[in-house]
Amino acid sequence: MRAAGYNQEASHYAGISLRKQVLRVFLIGGAIAGLAGAVQVMGRPPYYAVMSGLPQLVNLGFDGIGVAMIGRNHPIGIIFAAIFFGGLMVGGRIMQFDPGVPFELVRVIEGVIIIALAVPELRRLFSRFRNKRKREN
Repeated sequence: MRAAGYNQEASHYAGISLRKQVLRVFLIGGAIAGLAGAVQVMGRPPYYAVMSGLPQLVNLGFDGIGVAMIGRNHPIGIIFAAIFFGGLMVGGRIMQFDPGVPFELVRVIEGVIIIALAVPELRRLFSRFRNKRKREN
């Protein structure tokens, strides 16, 4: 999978089918996401689904993207980013009860952090694109 991801031309030359690799990665990722979702749903008490309709599970995918982005797709970084996001969630709920701070403020803080981490990457991407266009002209 890494060979196909790092250099498609070299992996094609080595006889690795790119379509099979893409399909394999999608299947593995979907299976892992399904298992994670099943653990989240089955870990709740049985009455929880009846009483509230599982509204707590709505944004888990977006939180996962944010955790992966903050952790820079590195396993150790993702662990620390997940702990950070969990602390934000729990702290936001506690702050909602005691001082009356709206929980949406946690989402705003997460968004600001993600945008702040995305700006240097976007800057690097645009400079690479600009340098490529200069070389072509």
